Amino acid sequence: MTTRLARGLGIGASAIAAGATVATVGATALARLSRPSGEPGVLTDVHGLPLHALIHRGNGPTVVFENGLGCACTEWSWVLRDIADRYSYLAPDRPGCGWSGDDGRRRSAREINELTAQLLTRHDLPAPYVLVGHSIGGLLAMSFAAARSHDVAGLVLVDSSHPDQLVRSSAQRDAMPMAEHAMSSLFWRTLAGRKPSRMAVSDLDDLPEHEAARSHRLMERPAPWRAAVREIRTFDAWCEEFRQATLPRSLPIAVVTAGKTDVGDSKHGELQADLAAASDVSRHVVLAEADHDNIVMRADHAAEVGAAIDWTVSQSTAQARKARSA
Repeated sequence: MTTRLARGLGIGASAIAAGATVATVGATALARLSRPSGEPGVLTDVHGLPLHALIHRGNGPTVVFENGLGCACTEWSWVLRDIADRYSYLAPDRPGCGWSGDDGRRRSAREINELTAQLLTRHDLPAPYVLVGHSIGGLLAMSFAAARSHDVAGLVLVDSSHPDQLVRSSAQRDAMPMAEHAMSSLFWRTLAGRKPSRMAVSDLDDLPEHEAARSHRLMERPAPWRAAVREIRTFDAWCEEFRQATLPRSLPIAVVTAGKTDVGDSKHGELQADLAAASDVSRHVVLAEADHDNIVMRADHAAEVGAAIDWTVSQSTAQARKARSA
């Protein structure tokens, strides 16, 4: 999560007065908050909560994706196309995002990861797992890897959040209340039936045409913006959870950083390098022309994410081969 997040979500759009909005939209607003139909993947009931995921059974390890703040699994469309001939994958939507249902609960990182683990088990997607996380999803990917290190082959962190970013970066710290305000504004805007500001969703245009259209329709609903506000308010707790965890030094970690994020935050590159330094087996690539969102949504940048997944798998395979021959 970055300063660009706050800028890109249309902070200038004023929030609709809450009382007037609720009184005006009534039952129509409730309908807008309901789970959308026409999901492209699989719906799974997990303890009464319908969770949506894109699932592919292929060769090699299972790649597990964690989306950015408020994003649907479709943000990975180019990456999924790239890796489908090489790996199995699970790309889930967190509660309230994409086509998943929402019970309104705030969940710890551990609880979110338990939902992911349930999906992996229910759909018979075996370990080893490579966790890929974008933005705030990077925190969840790291937490999953720390808790289940025996099942995890590697990590790919794509312009990921850092557990200490609010302490070490004043730009990140200042952006948090602005980001929450922006998300809240977009929630009320879409609850009233108005489309989000163009700036808030423009990066979706970089997705494949059909997935771009799907994603735009999703973000015209209030549910993902409400989920994003909830996740912003849970961010500190997720950071603290990970601070109490430990990643194995031998776990392969690939970090893919958006060069344009550095423009708004001089500490961003330092924090990204710190993520790579968490492992003795790491690779750090900075994409100079990428920004925080199009690093996964634009085809050429997404190809670099696919290359990072390949590198992580190759390092894990080499480690396993060496262990067998020892």
